[in-house]
Amino acid sequence: MWIIIINIIVLILASIVGHFSTNHILNTLKEIGRVADELSTGNLTENITLNTQDELGQTAKALNHFIDGVGETIAIAKSDSDENVAISHELSTTANNVGENVERSVIIINETTQHADSVRDKDSLSYRRCKG
Repeated sequence: MWIIIINIIVLILASIVGHFSTNHILNTLKEIGRVADELSTGNLTENITLNTQDELGQTAKALNHFIDGVGETIAIAKSDSDENVAISHELSTTANNVGENVERSVIIINETTQHADSVRDKDSLSYRRCKG
């Protein structure tokens, strides 16, 4: 009779421990799932909040480090992109200025060539008049 009572008590205790263990695992997985849903929308500000040192807590800690690393990488990429935009704008402005300077130089060269041609023609005409 005592063996049956002891078995029933052990069975009840095992059920209670099993219930709490199952709830702990399910709550942990729900928290990980909640953060995974946030990540899928691009929200990298969420972290898994678990206060356990078991395997699930260690996994959550590793995932939090991963999330933070991805966030830092994106921040660096954005900063580099912004810097590249600024440099690109500066280069574009410089290229436009160089183009304008080249156009002015071409105009000056054309005017100088026309003036030189005019002087040469006048000089030729004067030379022929003096000679003839």
